[in-house]
Amino acid sequence: MGIKISMGEVLCCNKRNEIAREGYIDDLSTTKVAPKITKVEGKETIPAGDEDNAKKKENKNELKEDTAKEEGIDLLLRKFMSPEELKLSFSFARENIKKILENEIKQRSTDTILINEEDITAWERKGSPFNPDLPIYGAKYLFEAGLDPRLLLTLLFERRKEWDNKLKEQQTLCVLAEGIVVFYFVVQTPMSSDRDFVEKRISFCEDGVYYAFSSSVPDEVHNSAPGCVRCQTIYSGSVLRKENERYAYHSFSQMELHLNYFARKAMEFGLAGGMKSFYKQIKEAIKNANQLTLLK
Repeated sequence: MGIKISMGEVLCCNKRNEIAREGYIDDLSTTKVAPKITKVEGKETIPAGDEDNAKKKENKNELKEDTAKEEGIDLLLRKFMSPEELKLSFSFARENIKKILENEIKQRSTDTILINEEDITAWERKGSPFNPDLPIYGAKYLFEAGLDPRLLLTLLFERRKEWDNKLKEQQTLCVLAEGIVVFYFVVQTPMSSDRDFVEKRISFCEDGVYYAFSSSVPDEVHNSAPGCVRCQTIYSGSVLRKENERYAYHSFSQMELHLNYFARKAMEFGLAGGMKSFYKQIKEAIKNANQLTLLK
């Protein structure tokens, strides 16, 4: 059984109308020319040729509307795009995000394996289209089939500060559209100052699978907290889906943390242990959660 979460339309009506007024969306109304009508056995019908043409026009209009939505999303997020995204003319269309996420969560023969256990696997690989030098870290965590996926997503993205002992602050700054938010958070860093991030997250559910893509926004969107070092998430992603009767939560990230040599080595040394600690904490949070409170 897949995840049943209604994410709605990506662009809200007001924003869509605003974009349309600015000339970014064509008139999507159907043709005003009525098809010819003939009578067959006393009944009025549309000739086959005209019916085919009408279907083609309908399909064309649907394609134009889908394209307009995708262009609208990119327009909506343009001032929140990172330099890497602007350079690549990155599109936040759902199909593009799905393609990137599905590609990144696949393990490769060249990956360095950090953890290989029954319920957790973790890996490291170098480089991405956004940044060829920084490492990407990824993991897959398995949960029991009886888990309510809404509870897991709530704990991960809305109530994480209540159970993650490394997260010092978590704040939603604005909701740009349904499934598109800008948020701020602060994390503890070993042997160094706290790190803070400002990111945008695009999330949606499709065919029983939950997808989320996050990346940094320009620093001026939100000031850094006193004593914190502003860091950049080049990109990160999450996928939650059923695999062999269990829920699999895939996650990966590529970040610029601005660490000195000793802090970076400490982070690398503790990486596997940190992933195991995360898994232990989230399972404990699930066990202790009051579902009626979290899911209402």
